[in-house]
Amino acid sequence: MGWKPIMRGVLCGLAVLLQACAVGHGASSALLLSTAWVPEDSPAGVLLRESHRAETELSEARRAEAECALGQVWGLVRGVDEVGARVEVRFWAHEGTLTLLSHRTLGGLERAQPVAEATFGKRFRSQLTSYVGERAGEVLFTLYRQQLEWRVDFRGGPDTPRPPEAKTQPVRREGVSVGTYAAITRVAGEMVRLLGGPSGREASFIATVTLEDDGVSGWEPGFQEGAGREVGLAGRERLQGELIQALLPFTHGVGPREVRLTLQGVLRPGESAASWRVVVAETLHPETPSGADADLIAEYRTLHESILREWREEVADSGRLAVRIGAEELAFWVVGGVVVHGGGAIFKAVAPRLLEILRRGGARVRGWLDTLLQRLTKVERDAFKSLWERVDVRGARPLSKSEERELRRLAKRLEELVDAPLNKDEKKKLRDRARANFRQFHPELAEAMKLGEDGLYEIHHRCPLEYAHLLVGEDINARKNLVALAQPVHRRINILWAKFRKERGGSEVHPDEVKKMAELIDRHFQRWYDVLYDSPSASALDAAMEMALRDVELLIVKG
Repeated sequence: MGWKPIMRGVLCGLAVLLQACAVGHGASSALLLSTAWVPEDSPAGVLLRESHRAETELSEARRAEAECALGQVWGLVRGVDEVGARVEVRFWAHEGTLTLLSHRTLGGLERAQPVAEATFGKRFRSQLTSYVGERAGEVLFTLYRQQLEWRVDFRGGPDTPRPPEAKTQPVRREGVSVGTYAAITRVAGEMVRLLGGPSGREASFIATVTLEDDGVSGWEPGFQEGAGREVGLAGRERLQGELIQALLPFTHGVGPREVRLTLQGVLRPGESAASWRVVVAETLHPETPSGADADLIAEYRTLHESILREWREEVADSGRLAVRIGAEELAFWVVGGVVVHGGGAIFKAVAPRLLEILRRGGARVRGWLDTLLQRLTKVERDAFKSLWERVDVRGARPLSKSEERELRRLAKRLEELVDAPLNKDEKKKLRDRARANFRQFHPELAEAMKLGEDGLYEIHHRCPLEYAHLLVGEDINARKNLVALAQPVHRRINILWAKFRKERGGSEVHPDEVKKMAELIDRHFQRWYDVLYDSPSASALDAAMEMALRDVELLIVKG
């Protein structure tokens, strides 16, 4: 069960509880369950109203998903008019969502009578709705062409992981955008012009179409045999129409993916020459990434799908999306998008180093980018976020020329900040965030130390903020770089870094030197990290300082 049904239950429960409190102990149970007794502007009334609205929207979205799937299947079968033909359609179902995975068509032997769309829809709709419901997993629909109708069988598929392109959130939209339809029509037309007609039953053709969300990135022809025969206008139009119906359902998926089409020459009943038929169309699934990248991609896809769903439901004003992206989520969103999509032409052109770093993925890079984004002004950061929404949902609404220029400028600005040292104000902001992070990691210890109250304890960056620009791709405010220190310890460590800074003079410091220096200090002072200070340990602290000074001198000599 997802979080939405749970939340709806919590809301309803709270509403009933609040209502019970409002009417007192003497109220009957019947009254407690009636919304008529809940004041509209009361907390209970608001909760119940929100719950009802969410339930209504979910119901509408699931109905739209079923109608959309019905339309997709009808588009696949309406041109199949041979008795004995079989069409297999595989969907991934997830609590009312349906994402097409593949379809396969096997021809029959004799001409069948036409079947009206209304007749087909009436029978198929009830079976589709009742069978899928809130099911999660692969579903196989097999449709058998009979003389006067289609017979439909339903069954669950094998227990397999959810495909990356599968939706998890139902969408209140049944069709596709004009832009998506035009792109699919163009691709189908290009295939038809390349193919001509099949020479016979042995003719075959394979093509791969690349999709990204609702958009079409391109297509590539593959294996081809027995094609090129002259064919009339009617034959070309029929093939283009079949290709459009074969491809359109796949545009309802999420993220980048490839769809492979296999066409074969078939001799239809009553025709003297063979014609093309799409016999198989399937989404290709590359090897699934593992480890941290897999987690990052999964989290990113969830966020991406939420935004894409709103685009598909035609919430056109990107500044008013219900899915609000805060400052901390923005870095995660950008890194996830680059890892999944590979980065765009704008980043490649003006921020190649930034793009190379982002492609590494992982929590450290996300934290590093978060710091980089915080160095933009609020106006710049908001503009970048708004433009990235457009970039991320590529098929929905392309950037205008002026928006491309603005994104190019901001990307170049971030590229310039990669090697730029932090200024005084930026360091202060990062120290404030470091304290907040430490409180989150160690709330009880932070409370005991009275952090942020000019007390005895301070948060120390193991690798100092002044060298943050050298540690490219590293999160300077990561947990591993933050330690709480008592002031006596912190003063001594600051003396060591001051000595390192003075001895290195104006020469360029290498990132490895900074890391070695941090490790050296760890060796001598780690016993005082993240603990309440014990004043009798002052003599041990002085001894540690003496040994650390000698080691710093050796480190500087070695260079």
